[in-house]
Amino acid sequence: DHRLRVVDDRPAPAEPIVDNPQSMVEREALKLALQEPVLAGPMFDAVEASEYRHPVHVAVRAAVAAVGGVATATGGAVWIESVRDACEDLAARALVGELAVEPLRIDGEPDPRYVSVTMARLQFGSVTSRIRDLKSRIQRINPVNNKDEYFAAFGELLSLEQHARALREQAAGGL
Repeated sequence: DHRLRVVDDRPAPAEPIVDNPQSMVEREALKLALQEPVLAGPMFDAVEASEYRHPVHVAVRAAVAAVGGVATATGGAVWIESVRDACEDLAARALVGELAVEPLRIDGEPDPRYVSVTMARLQFGSVTSRIRDLKSRIQRINPVNNKDEYFAAFGELLSLEQHARALREQAAGGL
């Protein structure tokens, strides 16, 4: 049979991987934003969507920003519904509903320290990934022929490693 077959090249919807440590931290941060917006407030809003790796988590984070951020929210069903309505795809809308009722991974009530630790862990994963990528790029730069590029990248690496140390200390400080 010599007929052409049409293959659907569209990517399958990305399901959040709950077993992945980075994904678990991302989910926890989003749960804090949805369930405890008054507590999460500015700490959540200070972390950009680019810090999230999973596409559906990025979409939910973008929806939170689209409705004015967590710092402007008071919580409750109206808040969750506004975030859900701001989501651009069905997977993100479904995830908002899921995260709005999924228990937080803490015994007792969350406090500002728990939010701080969660947000530091979220950023730490992103920063370590950027460090890995930058080290790989530095290895491919010839420091003799491209001194300026090499030293600029090396300076950026030192800055990222310092930021990663600070985040590691902040993340370890609470739990």
